[in-house]
Amino acid sequence: MSGTNEQMELGTDIEAQGKGPNYIAYQLTDRNEGEKPFWNRIGAGFMHRDGGGVNLVLNSLPIDGKVTLRACSPSGGDT
Repeated sequence: MSGTNEQMELGTDIEAQGKGPNYIAYQLTDRNEGEKPFWNRIGAGFMHRDGGGVNLVLNSLPIDGKVTLRACSPSGGDT
């Protein structure tokens, strides 16, 4: 199985268990000077049951290779 299929299945398996992501993955795009960057949601992170790691499921990859992870709020939404 390819890595992409495994990631898609992993995300589906976790969602089917009723567990949402612990982190949201973003790519930040700079705007004009003095303006806040644009936050583009590109995926999600799911904590391992033992708390020792995170599975990162990305829908796209940023050109610069930088990914920002932000913890989800307790209500399950973005922070």
